[in-house]
Amino acid sequence: MSLFWIAFSCVYPYDIPEAGEETPYLVVDGSIVVGKEATLTLRHLNQSSRYLPDEWWVEDNTGVQYRPAQVKDAADLSKAPADRSYRMVIKADGKTYSTSLEKGMAPPRLDEISFVADNSNVYVNVSLTEGEGGAGHVALSFEEVWRFHTLFMDFYEVQNIDDKWYVLERQDPDTTRYRCWRYAHTSKEVLVDLTNLNGTAKDFPLTSFSRKSEKNHENYNIKVSARSLSDAEYRFQKNIQTSVGGYNLFSPNPGEIAGNVRCEEEPTVPVMGYVTLSLASSREAHLDGRYFIYTKIDKEGYDVPTQDQIPFYYLELVYRPLFEEGNEDGETTSIYWGPLRCVDCVADGGSLEKPSFK
Repeated sequence: MSLFWIAFSCVYPYDIPEAGEETPYLVVDGSIVVGKEATLTLRHLNQSSRYLPDEWWVEDNTGVQYRPAQVKDAADLSKAPADRSYRMVIKADGKTYSTSLEKGMAPPRLDEISFVADNSNVYVNVSLTEGEGGAGHVALSFEEVWRFHTLFMDFYEVQNIDDKWYVLERQDPDTTRYRCWRYAHTSKEVLVDLTNLNGTAKDFPLTSFSRKSEKNHENYNIKVSARSLSDAEYRFQKNIQTSVGGYNLFSPNPGEIAGNVRCEEEPTVPVMGYVTLSLASSREAHLDGRYFIYTKIDKEGYDVPTQDQIPFYYLELVYRPLFEEGNEDGETTSIYWGPLRCVDCVADGGSLEKPSFK
């Protein structure tokens, strides 16, 4: 599957003012995927809250515009032709900001996604081939969906009898809320340089996670997207990642890295953002729970309340009795309590319905 992909990167191509200082600097964070949708988020430099533009849209080289129903929404581009040039236009602060009409570069081909594991981690590797006419640079991003289960299945009933609280016998847990799905999306692209690899990469290390991670519980799914970068954009993205993610003596100052979003009325008006346009390809892969390392219950972090503490743990902290310890005679000596997420995957932020890739 191939889609056009435009992305705005939050950058600082001008001198950065001090916090609290009045500034007209507009920071743009948006994306366009032709064949899917366009999104836009704005803010002013040194302000964390989102700023809504007066209006914004995407238009192609024939003048067709794609507008969101409301400025805070995404614009539908599901019917946008893939063979046209596109740009984004933003009206904000009484000015018009835009990017140049461009066509996308041919996308890389994602040949394979593989999983390997050592004693500690699972590694997701990607093999790919440069797209026709590419400059030897690729940006990778990925989305993940996985099914996990709560930490403990044991569950004990708590009741108030004659104004006293008791932990009663173990009950059957609600197994419908034991398994849930979770979704995650990477906001940072991974850059791949193919210039010294004859345009191909074999088993490039994309991401990894612990073998004890809940991603290994049952069913892990990853969708990798790849797009081609020009020489100019690759240098820009590399400089940004070096400056923001790992500054060193020879890193460029973020204020010296120029973007390509401009103000139409006043080209000298500062605007933060770099717009990229390319074709994107994607591929999915799935992993079962073969690499999961089961661990014994770790009692650290779980509590054993006394009789008079039960109302506080049960009603105010929303803790649940999880598992018990006994002596050699089989008598219960203590019951450990933990948060609701330990017996309810929905309370742990999961979903009973499997999320779809965005």
